[in-house]
Amino acid sequence: MRTVILALLGLLTLSCAAPSCAQAPLTARAVVVVPREVPVYITDRVRLQMNLAWDTRNPQQPERAYCVVTRLGVVRGDSVYIAVAAYRIVPAGDDPYWVDVDCGPEQTILHTHTPTTCDHDATGATLYQTCIVGGSDAYLCMPSNQDQALINHVRMAFALIQCDRNAFIAYYPDVIPDSAALDSAKVGNGNKTKTPRPVAQTPR
Repeated sequence: MRTVILALLGLLTLSCAAPSCAQAPLTARAVVVVPREVPVYITDRVRLQMNLAWDTRNPQQPERAYCVVTRLGVVRGDSVYIAVAAYRIVPAGDDPYWVDVDCGPEQTILHTHTPTTCDHDATGATLYQTCIVGGSDAYLCMPSNQDQALINHVRMAFALIQCDRNAFIAYYPDVIPDSAALDSAKVGNGNKTKTPRPVAQTPR
């Protein structure tokens, strides 16, 4: 699956109703109907917010989750999604390998894959005392099977992962579910799921 993520260099302006956009409205030359898989531009505001929140010191840190406001626009003739604002959410549960995500139906999910590695017991539970910064599970820039399953079954054109201080990936559905499957996959008024990080290491 192609994943494309590009930095917005201040070339766009597009109206944004979110409070955090009040200081720097964005405008685009056109709003267009785009194909299912298109590049994603992250504004400097969102990139700086995520940069400052990135933690390379705490080996037991949980994954973090954000709800992202996006708009459609055109940059240099290309149709793009523009991430204009990100709101961190307080999850119902989390650990270094997963986080519960609950966003509104018009928002995109962004979650982190942490720069850490932990062992797990026979039940799959994280053994916090074994966690280290770095290791084989750190900085994984790929969606887990559960990450992919979420966007395959809810109304989400794409989702985002931050896997390093300045590294983001977008990932896209690889199936188009029918309307009944989409409706049954909705939880509450948003998109709610656990988004576990892929585990590269065999638990000891």
